[in-house]
Amino acid sequence: MPAGGRVPRPHGRLDAPDPFRRSRESGDRERAVPGRTRRAGPHRRSGCHRDQGHHGARLGRCRGVRAGRRAGILGVRCDAAGGGARLEAAVHDHAQPGAHVHHRRSELRPRGPVSVRFLPAGDLAVLVEFEEEISVEVNRRVRALEFLIDEKGLPGVVEAVPAFRSLLVYYDPLAAGYEALCASIAELVPEAETAVLPPARRVEVPCCYDDPELGFELAAAAERLGLSAGELVRLHSEADHLVYFIGFAPGQPYIAGMPKELTIPRLATPRTKTPAGSVGIGGTQSCIYSVESPGGFWVLGRTPLRLYDPGARDPVLLRPGDGLRFRRIDRREYERIAAEVLARTYRPVIG
Repeated sequence: MPAGGRVPRPHGRLDAPDPFRRSRESGDRERAVPGRTRRAGPHRRSGCHRDQGHHGARLGRCRGVRAGRRAGILGVRCDAAGGGARLEAAVHDHAQPGAHVHHRRSELRPRGPVSVRFLPAGDLAVLVEFEEEISVEVNRRVRALEFLIDEKGLPGVVEAVPAFRSLLVYYDPLAAGYEALCASIAELVPEAETAVLPPARRVEVPCCYDDPELGFELAAAAERLGLSAGELVRLHSEADHLVYFIGFAPGQPYIAGMPKELTIPRLATPRTKTPAGSVGIGGTQSCIYSVESPGGFWVLGRTPLRLYDPGARDPVLLRPGDGLRFRRIDRREYERIAAEVLARTYRPVIG
């Protein structure tokens, strides 16, 4: 076989005959390569003896695979176009099939004391993971890295999408190689620790809690928590909430900052439909349903604001890092604001 492992095809034709041919000398269905002689006789080792002389620890996993199962080792390329960064590649082990298999993720870690890791997300994105916890500080670092990537204008970056403790960076592989991009991002990570972000917005979210048609699970949630409905509403509306990120549905915020007294398991059986604008709680988070969708949060009320408006200049109302405060309103004010929102004359209170 020529250097590089490529088999030539006559005149570059894709329909040319396959230069491999099945060996007639043996019945093991292996292929022979023109121009190369195969090891014959006693010098050719059978499959059960090919690991002799190799380090036993490296082959222990393969020996332990039961009959009828196949295990393969797939390495991560470290010479991607535009690469050259000093990054280490871990091995990704795929044993198939079987539910017992534990997959080790293909990942790149920068050398040095940097507390992030890089994971390929297809061929158009890289996932940058921070700590193994969800917290306001970790999320701040995620958003700081997003800010720095945008501010520095890293070549090839198309978009960066934050989550609880990770940042998904979409890129153009024709403009930036995977390793080169990871190296560029890694250089920004230390800056993210102390970066000063633009001042956070403060968004007021009017919410009608008191109408049973809109807050149809308020009473049940209060009973579950051992609180009165009024106390539940007071705790929820007086808290300072934080938008971690936007996800799941267009414009839907993941919200932290709910008082610990309101921690509640999600519904055992999720609803198939939840009206857009519904304000709910589940686990340690609040939620505002941006569009009608299934959901398992306890619905306490509804906001007349449209969190997602595809016809607006800015279709998504909230942003990662926004501070939220829910303002208690009655049904009459709800209807008034809803009419203004529909007429596009309402201006949300954003400070």
